[in-house]
Order: sequence, then structure tokens, then C-alpha cells
Amino acid sequence: MLGYKVDSGIHKLWEQVGYLEEATYYPGLTVLENLDIARRMQMISDCQSIARVIKKLGLAAHKNKKAKNLSLGNKQRLGLAKAMIHNPKILILDEPINGLDPAGVVEIREMLMLQFLYPAINWKNSA
Repeated sequence: MLGYKVDSGIHKLWEQVGYLEEATYYPGLTVLENLDIARRMQMISDCQSIARVIKKLGLAAHKNKKAKNLSLGNKQRLGLAKAMIHNPKILILDEPINGLDPAGVVEIREMLMLQFLYPAINWKNSA
């Protein structure tokens, strides 16, 4: 995968993978705080990665809300944001549209297609 043998010890490979099995978050922290923890845990020095992923996933209106107060759909968006904050080349998802309304399903599917099916478009800097 990506030119590497799949093995748990191949850190260069796993640095390029994001995953969402179940949206996890710290309920007492805001969306911004949760994403900052995810950024730090992945050793991402670019603080703008948070703003980009918030914008990309439509979380701007909720960035200062505590995660426990988000709707199920926005909790799912937060989980996706955490999986995508490091701009992975591969994204492994389990029911990524769970809890989203029909418009949100279309929005997330289109965003994922743009990032992963059409990688020549640099989503990192796109609106």
C-alpha cells in the first residue's frame, strides 16, 4: 500500500492513513479543543490544519460548542475531521455518514470524492 508492505511497524505508511471507526471525542471539550488534541497527538505543527478541516467539514458554526452538545451528525463530522486533520492519502471509514441528514450525506460524499478520487485537487488549500 502506497509502496510499503502492510505491517504495524511501518510508521511512514500509517502516517498517511486516517480512520474513523466510531466518532470519539472528549465530551467536555469544544470542537476546537478536540481537534487541537488530535493535531498534537499526530504531531502536526501546522495550527491552520484545524481551521481547514473545520471549514471543509462545515463545523465553523459549532467550533466553540462542547462536543457533548453536538447533534449526532455533527459528532460524526467531528470524528471525520479528526481522521482527516493530517490530510491522509488513505481514509478508512466505517459508516461515515451515520447520523447525517440527507443534505449532509451528499455534502460529505462529494467532499470525500474530491479529496480521494481526484487527488490532483489540493483540498488542503481549497475552500
